[in-house]
Amino acid sequence: MSNLNLPYCSNPNALPKFIKKELNCSLKQNELNTLHLPDSKPEIKQAIPRIFTNKTIGTIDPKFLEKPSSSGALSDLNQIKLKEKWSWREIGGNKIEDGRRNQEQCGCCWAFSVSTVLGDRYAIKYNIKAPYPSVANLVSCGGPWIGSESMEKNTVAAKDQCHCGGVPSGGADWLTNKYIITEKCWPFSTISSNSVAPNCTNKLGDGCCIDSGLNYCCNENKSARFSVKKDSVIQVLKYNNTTPLLDETIRAIKLEISTRGPVSTTIFVPPDFQDWWNSYLPSKGNTALLTEDIYIPKFPVNKASCHAIVITGWGKRNGVNYWEIRNSWGYPSYAYLAMSSDIDKELYYGIDIPILFPPLNSNESASSITDYEGGVIAFEAGDLVGLDKNTGTGGKPIAGAADYKPKDFSSLQTPKTNYTLIIIIAIILIVCLMFYIFL
Repeated sequence: MSNLNLPYCSNPNALPKFIKKELNCSLKQNELNTLHLPDSKPEIKQAIPRIFTNKTIGTIDPKFLEKPSSSGALSDLNQIKLKEKWSWREIGGNKIEDGRRNQEQCGCCWAFSVSTVLGDRYAIKYNIKAPYPSVANLVSCGGPWIGSESMEKNTVAAKDQCHCGGVPSGGADWLTNKYIITEKCWPFSTISSNSVAPNCTNKLGDGCCIDSGLNYCCNENKSARFSVKKDSVIQVLKYNNTTPLLDETIRAIKLEISTRGPVSTTIFVPPDFQDWWNSYLPSKGNTALLTEDIYIPKFPVNKASCHAIVITGWGKRNGVNYWEIRNSWGYPSYAYLAMSSDIDKELYYGIDIPILFPPLNSNESASSITDYEGGVIAFEAGDLVGLDKNTGTGGKPIAGAADYKPKDFSSLQTPKTNYTLIIIIAIILIVCLMFYIFL
């Protein structure tokens, strides 16, 4: 038997049939760390490099890497003045999702991260309300690691699509040639247990389908469509040869967020993170922010526990630099997580600077920058199809935030300035002043 390290974020279901027969994808997520393939079949050995390269959720794909950073480019980056604090949660109004979406028991954090970032960036780019692209659409149709049609044209059962995760960069890259519709057209509520893709005959995208009861969304004249601009997917990473540059990468991430919108990132979840998160839930009211406390890792991470989230801003509190993040565990979904610059190196968890497994000794160096995992990806929203770019935040685009009930995914509204009231008050004050002067 040959050992094949396969973190749970990979998707054995997307394998060719001759390999798939040897695997048991009914294993729980934490049991998928190491699977065994028999040595008896040479075709399996030939397929492994192609199938498993860059299939973990956080693995850096060289396709999305920029060239190593030159000293001149780094100098230019360091000259850019950035704000001390940035929060799309606070300034985005109804353009930015408030985090009510919940992946529940479905292992599709990657799709939530990509879909919600895409919606945010559409709203920012075209000045529209948060359009809420469909996560279920991306999970069911998006590939090549998960969905109704895999990279090997091998059908994946709908009941298995929540088990084995996916790759944010892969999902974003798929969207450069495909599209997803709105949450209103294909709601996440169609998921029953682990089943994502309903059985029907209405085709969409790469052969995926939606429930016949929702087929009005297949009409191009009625359905908004969301895609990623071709060749725009990038790994936001500054590096020199095989070494990531922490400070420069953090600056590049901040620049990306402030100029184009929230970004997708992958963290390797510290052992105490979920307990920390859950400890604040009972005390929260109707607020999008979980707590003003900053999560600071206390324990090293392992490769088997990866999770995709969204970075929406940054700041500094009580001397600790943090990222403002949006999760996919329901409302409240925003929180503050410490930047790698403010924690010990052995506690890095991939939120901004990618990390190595196992960590390097002081006298070692990585063989390639693509050996690192985690970090940030970004992309540009594609063309505006099915939404009126002239409506702005004051209009009512199809499936905008105003079309959802508060208990679903309605976006928090930034209070609008009442200019009429201000004018009336100003007139009253002027009249009173004139009355006082001429008496």
